[in-house]
Amino acid sequence: MSAIAVDPKYDSPIAPPVFVGATPWLAAIVLITGTLLQAIEFLLEAGSDDNAARVAFWAAHPAQVGLSMASGLLAVPFLLGGSAILVALTRASSRHLSWVGGAFMAFGLVGLDAVHG
Repeated sequence: MSAIAVDPKYDSPIAPPVFVGATPWLAAIVLITGTLLQAIEFLLEAGSDDNAARVAFWAAHPAQVGLSMASGLLAVPFLLGGSAILVALTRASSRHLSWVGGAFMAFGLVGLDAVHG
């Protein structure tokens, strides 16, 4: 029997870290805050598919609907920041695809903000 030892060699250079210092914590807070505010919006709104029942719920619970819409509107800047963070994280491996994805995400979030406004 013979033993073959393979020494792995890495030809690609190791990319420097995207976030240094306290910025990883800030990035994590932005990502978590945006999704948490969006989840609060979904939990507070009426889950009915019937439009008449939904409008009746809005009329019966104006404070809950207002809080739901406010948290959804407040979530949009954090979600935009989260998509910018994702572009920064994926930019090294696929620059064009990350920028295109970030641009489409920004367009979608601006549309979501227009619906909330």
